[in-house]
Amino acid sequence: MRLANFTKASLFAGFDFLTWQISAQNLADSFTCNLGTLAIQIHMAENLGSKLWGPFKELFYVVDSAVSKKNPDAFNDLEAALRRHKPDFVSLLQNPAKNAQHREQLRKANTDGIQLDGETGPKTLPVEVIEEALIISDLFNLNEYSSVELLLAGEQEQPRFPGYSRGLVAVLLYYDGRASLLNSLQLLIQARKGRTWSFEIEEEITELATEFTDDLMKDGLTKKILTLLEKLDVVKELDKLSKEKALGDAKHRYDVTEFLRGIRTSLAESLFAWSCQTPLIRQDLMLLFNHLRKHAAVDQTGCLDEVTIALSMSYLYSIDISNVEPRDEDRDELAKLLPLLQDPQYLPDLHQLVSKDTDASDTEAWKGLKTVLEFGMGITLRRATQQPETQEYQDILERDEVLVDNAIQNNLFRFINNCIFQNKHFFQVEFYVRQFHSLFTDFITQMPLKLKDLRNRGDEAGRIILAHEREGLEPPENLPRYFEDLLKLAKFSVRCMADDIGLELSNDYWNAPDRAGSPQGGGSYLSLYAQKMSPKQMALFKFVRMAGDLLPPSLYVPYLEMLRGLSNGKQSASCCFNLLKMNGTGGGGGGSVRVGLWGHFFGSFNRYFSSLRQDMRPESPFQDPNRTPTGYNKGIHHRN
Repeated sequence: MRLANFTKASLFAGFDFLTWQISAQNLADSFTCNLGTLAIQIHMAENLGSKLWGPFKELFYVVDSAVSKKNPDAFNDLEAALRRHKPDFVSLLQNPAKNAQHREQLRKANTDGIQLDGETGPKTLPVEVIEEALIISDLFNLNEYSSVELLLAGEQEQPRFPGYSRGLVAVLLYYDGRASLLNSLQLLIQARKGRTWSFEIEEEITELATEFTDDLMKDGLTKKILTLLEKLDVVKELDKLSKEKALGDAKHRYDVTEFLRGIRTSLAESLFAWSCQTPLIRQDLMLLFNHLRKHAAVDQTGCLDEVTIALSMSYLYSIDISNVEPRDEDRDELAKLLPLLQDPQYLPDLHQLVSKDTDASDTEAWKGLKTVLEFGMGITLRRATQQPETQEYQDILERDEVLVDNAIQNNLFRFINNCIFQNKHFFQVEFYVRQFHSLFTDFITQMPLKLKDLRNRGDEAGRIILAHEREGLEPPENLPRYFEDLLKLAKFSVRCMADDIGLELSNDYWNAPDRAGSPQGGGSYLSLYAQKMSPKQMALFKFVRMAGDLLPPSLYVPYLEMLRGLSNGKQSASCCFNLLKMNGTGGGGGGSVRVGLWGHFFGSFNRYFSSLRQDMRPESPFQDPNRTPTGYNKGIHHRN
């Protein structure tokens, strides 16, 4: 299984005057880091390099070589680098503290000098450097000596940034160093041994990454990440820099902005990667849920931003138990890895938290997102009914439909369509798509009565709409159109199958591997292939087929759009063609006519054509044979 891009951005490696981007060819090299689309080329200082930049660039180089590039000889370097930088991972973006004594020594550095790492003796500094170093120290709440090193590193790299002062370059190096540390953390978490993917690297490197990140998580990594996300506000950070004249021209401002956004995204995606491989424990999941309640945010397009989506997916993966099948031989081993099945307080505490109603102080982003989290919890409860560890929680398990009902009535499907699937980043991440596909298909297959209820309500809404249209009236604005939104959701949920990632998830909705051919000699298309389909595929195909039976006009276009979405791959397109080619009454039961058939299309065209020929009869036997019949001027020309 390959790992899709977590982000779209470039990464800044600075060792060989190169900027490289890791491509999405396989698990290892599909990772791209979170630094926006900057095109900066940074060269590592050979002698003096700020501790806040140079060492972190070197760390990333080592981690990338071991994990992404699968260097078989990188283990020793990786082990040494992780041992050396463990305090940096534990403190995670905490700057060296300011020091009154260091500050006083810096003020006198123009005469007395100061002792810097890499220098054989005290180094005197110009007054301008001292003043700029003090500004950087106050700006980033940074130790005075560290600010001097950062500024001197900026001066050394200045030739590579024409038009930038050493201070502006130092600002870029500061954020680049922080981003490099976080990208190293994200790669290490992705390299963990877990349940979702494998990097196919050396076993000893996987073990090292797993053990190292386990220690970080035990030391409160989840809380540290959420705290940093809460504190790091891009707008406030830019305002602070602007007040201190630490932002340059438009390009410099753009570069800094992309660094800040990339840092936030890398933090969130590190937590997401952890949840994919190892679900969050109960306490950490509670922290995550409460963080989302306070800080769920949308971008300028009105969609959930990348950070909120990544954290939401972390929640959904943490409660996902779909890979634990009761009849699997390794079922018990898999169950031991899931806190939801091992912690007796997990289900009760989480259910209580998710069941709380929203209030007036909650943002619209959170109100919409909560429906997704509720829906995910409802599907998890339905899945948990088959697990022996959860049988003592029958009163909670029986509330699965309550959660799903509440989510749907609060416009769950419309929110997903408008605020998640419309985010252009969503469909670039394979495991985002897989999770929603899993939730959606389990809803269809495991809650058939709920699906039938939605269809009945959709038909009723369609009749109301049709009645209003016949009277020339606008239909009620508050009319529930859940089934219509559900069809649109199905259209988008498999959009990626032949586009960005090539998963072809739509094949799950059609018949099994042998997809060629079509029914011959009568019989039902469904029954013909029933023996080749799994029970889940049969249920999904039944949904596709029955959703088109006796559709009211208001559902006709959404249904066809769903079919278009489900036939976006070569195999699924063939299956869709065969479905539409079926006899209008074949296999439908009760002689029901399906509107989504080729016969319906061509019949409609034929009726339209016939209506145009009504006035084609000659008015007299002496009519000019070269005269063009009146009806032919209306758009369709008959060719003998």
